[in-house]
Amino acid sequence: MNDGGAILLTGATGFVGHVLLAELLRRGHACIALVNRPDCAGPQLTRLLADLDIDAEAARRAGQFHLLAGRLPDPLPATTGVPVRCVVHAAACTRFDPDAAGEPMRTNAEGTRRLLEWMSTHEIRNLHLVSTAFVCGRTSVSPEQPLATPPQFHNAYEHSKWLAEVAARQWQQADARRHCTIHRPSIVVGDHTTGRTTRFSGLYLMFRAADILSRIVGARPEDRAHVPLRIACRPDDRVNIIPVDHVAATMADIIEHPDLQGRIYHHVHPDPPTNAEIRTAIEAAFDLAGGVFVDPDTVAEHDLNDIERSFNNAIRVIRPYLTDAVTFRRANVAAVEDRFARTCPRWDGDAFRRLIDFAAAARFGRSPARDAVAPAPLAEAHPCAVYFEQYLPHRVADSRIARLAALTTTVRFAITGVPDGEWVCRFDAGQLVEVRRGCNGLREDFTYRTGLDGFWDVVTARVDPQQVFLEGRAELSGDIEQALKMGVILREFNLEHPWQPEGEGHD
Repeated sequence: MNDGGAILLTGATGFVGHVLLAELLRRGHACIALVNRPDCAGPQLTRLLADLDIDAEAARRAGQFHLLAGRLPDPLPATTGVPVRCVVHAAACTRFDPDAAGEPMRTNAEGTRRLLEWMSTHEIRNLHLVSTAFVCGRTSVSPEQPLATPPQFHNAYEHSKWLAEVAARQWQQADARRHCTIHRPSIVVGDHTTGRTTRFSGLYLMFRAADILSRIVGARPEDRAHVPLRIACRPDDRVNIIPVDHVAATMADIIEHPDLQGRIYHHVHPDPPTNAEIRTAIEAAFDLAGGVFVDPDTVAEHDLNDIERSFNNAIRVIRPYLTDAVTFRRANVAAVEDRFARTCPRWDGDAFRRLIDFAAAARFGRSPARDAVAPAPLAEAHPCAVYFEQYLPHRVADSRIARLAALTTTVRFAITGVPDGEWVCRFDAGQLVEVRRGCNGLREDFTYRTGLDGFWDVVTARVDPQQVFLEGRAELSGDIEQALKMGVILREFNLEHPWQPEGEGHD
């Protein structure tokens, strides 16, 4: 075991974080995981590490692994109890759009500044900052160098990570004894050998959208080879995805060798797949065909059919990474790979199939336990009831979107964690003609089931209804094609009439 002090890791329960933690423990390094609540995060980390053949409890008994209570950007503990030789800052908020709580700036920018202040106080002079390769924004070629001036960003996430890098460089420049190493991974996906992942965003949104599409045409086998789907991407553009096991191994190499530190590393693939190669893999996995690429600059939203609109909406948040191809310089990472005889694994049909098969087996992150939520206390008028029984009928009657869509369908909304938390809404030509709560005689065309958090995110227009579904926070059953049509309409309706109940109180 390394006796030069422990490695303190933030974001240890995250996707990259826990795989890196396992790699460091496997190599014999003493590690401290900064976690918000050790009573909850401890068992979670034990399960995550067990998946990677690491016995967390044995490591803790041996004094190799410790938990430290703390949450950025809140003040951190005055002492760690164990000497710290370096900090690996992997904690991050990965949401692309800003929210009312100030994310992702709060966690990514403010949190990094707070951590640097804490490191200065404790005279810890070695930092490894996990950033993102896409901190370059709308750039065609990105060097492994600092970005002194802010580029044009695609989203708030990229901007927040750029600010974190700026803060880290300023911290380093303030004291010649300090070292700052910046790790910039591209789109990190599951283990190349097993497909294992704990995060189902990014590229997995495409997999999930294809899964939905497969279910739509499942009842019509003759349609599988002729799916009417135009994909707003260029076939030859490359999507830089990198397996998490390779990222973790290369990062660990750098962390444990001081002569490699103080640089910027692009943890990116040297030969990333094209959109066409990804489409081929997805169509093979889901037994689909017929999708065609069209130039994203020539596609108008009103020209899309329902399936196209649903699919392209599903991949909306990752579209810039499918259409704005960046060439990443990676000489620094290549030198590390050469030194330790590592080869970045190639992407082929089998590798994609492992990613897709694991995600499908994991139900794209949807756990049955999500439905086992303790019921909320019964109230005279639960806010969900107010929404479905008062607010929704009133607003639909005034909705331009509802009139234009003129959809006729019956949908059951099931909100888990709410007593008697089901409402069946019958729409006729875009008008809400009937709402019934609980078990009733109305037969729905489909069911949309989500928890309270998902419900609030949707009706307050914070998050697209389809996005909540793709993230695994909601489930659809019944007529999926009809459900996706309704999802598009709900998105526009919620933007037109976002609910802002007094006291909201959904925390």
